[in-house]
Amino acid sequence: MECLVLNTKANLINTLMLSSRLKIVNLNENSNSLLTKNVKKYSDIGKNDLLEPLNRLDMTTESYEKETLDVLLCHKICFEDGYSLYSILENDIKEIVERVLVKNFSFFLKFVTSLENNQYLDLLYSLVYKHPEIMQRHFSYISLNTKNKKTYMSDFKSLYFGSKIFNKLAEYHKCDIKNYVEMSYKLFLSLVKEGSNILFGEFLLSIIKLSSFLAIDICFLNSNIQSNNSKSLFHSKDIFDEVFIKNIYEPSSTIVKKKLIYQVALLFDKIGSEENYATILFILKNMNAQYLDVDKVLTNCDNECFLTAFLKSCHPNSVKRIMVVLIMKWTNINKNDGSDANDLLLTKLILQCCDILIDFDFEKEFANKTFFINGVSKRLMNPSKGFVERTMIVSKRLTNDKIEFETELKIDLLEVSSISKELNFDALSYMNKQSVLVEIPKNLQDISTTSNDISRPELTDDMNKRIYFIKDFIKQLLSLSSQSSNNLNIVEVLNEGCKIMEIKIENGNAKEIDFYLNDIIPLLINIKPKTENDEKLPIENFRIRALVSTIKSNPKNAFPILLDYLFNKDLGIQTRLSLLTSLGLGCLEINEVKSSIGVNNKIDSEIEEVLLHDKLIRHSITKWRSKKLDKKDELETNQKTRYFKQQNITETLKVCFGLVNGWVNGIQLASAYDKIFKEHYLKLLIFVYGIIADYKHLDTNSELKRGVNKVILDGYQQGILLDKELMPDIL
Repeated sequence: MECLVLNTKANLINTLMLSSRLKIVNLNENSNSLLTKNVKKYSDIGKNDLLEPLNRLDMTTESYEKETLDVLLCHKICFEDGYSLYSILENDIKEIVERVLVKNFSFFLKFVTSLENNQYLDLLYSLVYKHPEIMQRHFSYISLNTKNKKTYMSDFKSLYFGSKIFNKLAEYHKCDIKNYVEMSYKLFLSLVKEGSNILFGEFLLSIIKLSSFLAIDICFLNSNIQSNNSKSLFHSKDIFDEVFIKNIYEPSSTIVKKKLIYQVALLFDKIGSEENYATILFILKNMNAQYLDVDKVLTNCDNECFLTAFLKSCHPNSVKRIMVVLIMKWTNINKNDGSDANDLLLTKLILQCCDILIDFDFEKEFANKTFFINGVSKRLMNPSKGFVERTMIVSKRLTNDKIEFETELKIDLLEVSSISKELNFDALSYMNKQSVLVEIPKNLQDISTTSNDISRPELTDDMNKRIYFIKDFIKQLLSLSSQSSNNLNIVEVLNEGCKIMEIKIENGNAKEIDFYLNDIIPLLINIKPKTENDEKLPIENFRIRALVSTIKSNPKNAFPILLDYLFNKDLGIQTRLSLLTSLGLGCLEINEVKSSIGVNNKIDSEIEEVLLHDKLIRHSITKWRSKKLDKKDELETNQKTRYFKQQNITETLKVCFGLVNGWVNGIQLASAYDKIFKEHYLKLLIFVYGIIADYKHLDTNSELKRGVNKVILDGYQQGILLDKELMPDIL
């Protein structure tokens, strides 16, 4: 019998010695070239037999001829199954092993990639969380390695920023995505402060990919409370200039620069204001705004402060090109999707371009062009008076005031000259910091949800658990979804989150919710009970409440995400039913209309019946009786109100079409649940259709009705019978 014996003391631990000889043959199948010589035989292997290769690894900062063999030998003795003697080593030898792991990337790489069980997760956690120098040491090791630099750098990136380490620690109770992103940024910052490198921009993008909302907050914003050693890249002008621009941005490739500035643009679109306008302008100028894809920016951004700063930061030649794109969008805007708000923004941006290009001949470049003339003609046919007046204002400006047109309409542009030019990096935050301690109104009415067996918890009095920002809500959801130990109660977290979202929506501050929409919806959908006690809680009740709140914050962005999860993701039956319910109630909440199919009360009772559906939604006994169903549809005269009403109808229309197309494309669940799901599906489809049935002027309405008819008939043929009272007015 062959065995390895390690002497941990002067006289060794003889009890471990089962034989006097050990063969080490082919320590690594991928390293045959190093191990093709005659088999080396060892007798009475002692401490020195480990310490010799270990010390060689410890004493050098770069590779040497026998390094790979030393790494393989040390790894096999310490960590591989069959030996795994690290746990019985004396502390002084363990310290050497850890020190070598911290400084020698080859040894560390072998350790991480070979880690297949949980035996050494404590060690891995300690290495990356308690050794702030580890990333810097590994990067230096690779830089000095002349043989495998390219390969090692790829491994370095995938290990630290491609989530390989995180995946190893994902099931570890001390590690979740939040603290891992924080740790990664801290290590990255220590690396960056040592100097510039072309790869740092790529590393930063990889951190953002780990979790965009966490990374953006941690890496860029001052809303995140950080230590002196890990301040955000936009914490101050000095850090922005000396760390971000000099060491990260400027050395990066053009492709990386474009990706980084686009991420920054999306951030500024969410937080741009007059208070931080000057700072945003400064940042965009230093990052060279010409790297931004104009069409992508104009399609995905609508913050006037940010877009104005973007125009002001560009060279006049670039502004000319941007103006062409703006005018093309402005002239081609559809009368149905051309909301007053969107059209007004485009108009303002065109006029801002005109102010920038003072000496430019607009008449020659635009006014006499066919596309402009045809576009203006089409716009003048729009029934909206404001739409037409804006058309004339722009036309007058682009013809050098040759058009005589009088209007009382006044377009207020952002007065850049009146905004302070003083840089204020502290203003780069999602919210005014003074609102951190805003008291939550005690009389805020709950959304109409009840549970027959479990009462709704009150807001917590624990200030450590109280949620004030949406990002904190998401961090708690992440903690709940991870395997890390915590004292969080699922229902308590969801309840706090719902309350803060409702408060923000009521106060007109839904933009913070919108910013995190792509992160918060998947977390809400995928949250699951962990314990038997959790399974007794009305989680579905609060999941629906929260999802409806996200819809109310931005229906245009929320609905597509929810539909994508409904049709394209692997979900349980209960979650699917809750998703359907959220879609229907979301449509109800955003539309203050009365259904025209003549059975409003019946539909209301049907949707309530679905929410009370037997055992499958036993945790979601939710009675949503909205007073909006009993109200008359009052026509609003306010322009903004009419716009939002039209926008919400359009989004509801898309949901209805989505449900129709989803059914036509085929939905099939396990036989035990298929009929229940489809019955719920049809009732929701009829419910949503009833909300928008009054809007006959919509061109797509007749097509939609045919689609609804087709779906209901198909359901009838499958044996999914609906109440006959619902059928005549639909079919």
